[in-house]
Amino acid sequence: MASTAEIVWTSRDEQVVRTLQRTEQGMAKLIQKMNQVEGASKKQTQTTVSGFDKATAAIGKMAGALIGGGSLLTAIDMVKRANEEIIRKAEEAAHKYDELFRGFRVQAGLSELQGQKAQQKIVDVATANAVKTEVAAAGAKGLISAGFDVEGATGGALTALLRTQAAMGAAGKPVDTQNLAKQMAAYFTSQGQTPTAQLLQSAMEEAFALRAGAFELENFGEMAKYGAVFKGKLSRQEQLAAYGTLVDVMPAAEAGTSLRNIVSRLSTARVGRTSGKALAAIGLTAEQVDLVGENFGQVLDTLAGALQTVPEEQRASVLKQLFEEAGVAPASVLLEQRRGKYAGYQKGMRTSAAEFATAAGIAQQGINAAQIRQQVRAEARAEAQYDQGDLFLGALEEEAAAAGYSPARRFVARTGYHAARSFGLDPGRAAYLGYSVGIPTSGPGGVGGGIESRAWEQLSQDIRENTQATKENSRAAGGADEPRVRALPGEANGIR
Repeated sequence: MASTAEIVWTSRDEQVVRTLQRTEQGMAKLIQKMNQVEGASKKQTQTTVSGFDKATAAIGKMAGALIGGGSLLTAIDMVKRANEEIIRKAEEAAHKYDELFRGFRVQAGLSELQGQKAQQKIVDVATANAVKTEVAAAGAKGLISAGFDVEGATGGALTALLRTQAAMGAAGKPVDTQNLAKQMAAYFTSQGQTPTAQLLQSAMEEAFALRAGAFELENFGEMAKYGAVFKGKLSRQEQLAAYGTLVDVMPAAEAGTSLRNIVSRLSTARVGRTSGKALAAIGLTAEQVDLVGENFGQVLDTLAGALQTVPEEQRASVLKQLFEEAGVAPASVLLEQRRGKYAGYQKGMRTSAAEFATAAGIAQQGINAAQIRQQVRAEARAEAQYDQGDLFLGALEEEAAAAGYSPARRFVARTGYHAARSFGLDPGRAAYLGYSVGIPTSGPGGVGGGIESRAWEQLSQDIRENTQATKENSRAAGGADEPRVRALPGEANGIR
């Protein structure tokens, strides 16, 4: 591990030496107890379940006493508990990161090394924006699946997405980042644009101007449905202002359909027979309202002015001819609000970038934000300390079971392994300690003599080197992370 709690071991520290001796002696007694139980079991042709349970319970209590450290010095027990906590947090963080980021790596087609770099960038963005790691990972996954590139999904686009979440959240409008990423990508595509971080940032800033109305960021999905109709005729600001004006008085889907019909009827007025008649009735030509050379606001002003030239009772008929019956009400709203909400929303977009930045900044400050940043950094540190000890032990268990070692002996081996890990030993050294005691050699009572003094200087160097080489080879090949061992720990030393 990269971090362990330590005690400086010296030959003069008699208390520590005695503690280690007691631990080793206890393990040896446990083996002897197991030998007695196994021997008795072999002699007796019928062993009752209750008798076996009692024997197992006795072994469990002895092993528990060793693990629990009831006879250990207070200082050693504190170190033991500290290392256990470090290992636990590292394993939790590693498994959490694996679950969060593996899907992103697959979707982005990244190698192991590229995936690690992307993961670090996402964690950095999460820290900077005071969001939990899982929130940032979900946003990144949503962006990459929606068509944003890796650079944007782990950097600028992700930052824009999370700042939007913060700003809109402060305005009382929660945001689903994954869903928003998909809707924005669909909207940009409908406009003939490639989704980028810059486009996302500017669109979010402009949309923030509509926060006081009924407009929701998810409405970009409705706008995307008809984006091909709006493309080249209305700017994004005009689309937002017009849609925002309509959605304030009607459902989102109806607002989208209405705006599409209005824009379509105006842009095809040259070829529309009824449209031509309606325009002629108010003294206009198709060229004045077809959105070629005129922006949407100018067309609304032109229509409103022309309608004033005919009696009020005739205006509805003109609008019906021009926009069909379903379009009369929404067209009337836009004409009435062209100097009101429509103009107000457009004006608000001129300053919304600064307001967006202020809102996001406020939302990402304070005690709660500081605690989230601390949590993200703590998880990242813990994940960096992960040494695959749990996977290492799993591989050892599989090989021990395949070699025919009894469940009871494997239990004792695990006991020794976990005890050694709690004292700060790496997986290779801990495996030598646990399995050299738990898996006996030929000797008095079948016990292999416990831990030799040289083991504390060089415990299973070949296993540690093998594990490290396996990790490096796996990463270089972009393969699985699970460590594999060539032999059961201790076999090189005659331990079986």
